[in-house]
Amino acid sequence: MREGKEEHIDRKAYTLCVVERLQEALRRHEVFVAPSERWSDPRAKLLQGAAWEAVRGQVCQTLGRKENAAETLAALHTELHTAYHQTRANFATNTAIRIEQKEGQDHLVLTPLDRLEEPKSLLTLRRRITQRLPPVDLPEVVLPLRMRVMAMPAPRIFPSPFVRSSLPKPAILA
Repeated sequence: MREGKEEHIDRKAYTLCVVERLQEALRRHEVFVAPSERWSDPRAKLLQGAAWEAVRGQVCQTLGRKENAAETLAALHTELHTAYHQTRANFATNTAIRIEQKEGQDHLVLTPLDRLEEPKSLLTLRRRITQRLPPVDLPEVVLPLRMRVMAMPAPRIFPSPFVRSSLPKPAILA
């Protein structure tokens, strides 16, 4: 805000803007909070160096991948290339897709799939489940349970301050 020749910043507005940007950056995983489980950098938990090399073969085998990334990438490249050219070749004759112009932009439109008839076994199962369910609305079940839970006193895990203080302190690992 300008007053005369001096500039003044509204501290509350500035703080709000910073907090909003920080929240966006946290959501996009551009910024990390070290001691947090939810907002920490997931890459920091990956095995590094000798620890990774020791289990690399086992991890790749479990995931059904080759240890050599170049081979896997080459196979994926070939698969993608083939699918692209096949789609391009069949595009003109495919009646299930079309491109429409809306507000000067191209939009891909997919024709909805035809509805499949439900099998007799599914209809029978649905009927049997419906017969076994009680004729009651969900709120009629949930509200009494909630009232019982809300009426219960909170459990006391540590009845005395001496017990709490004798617990070991949590370790912070960096």
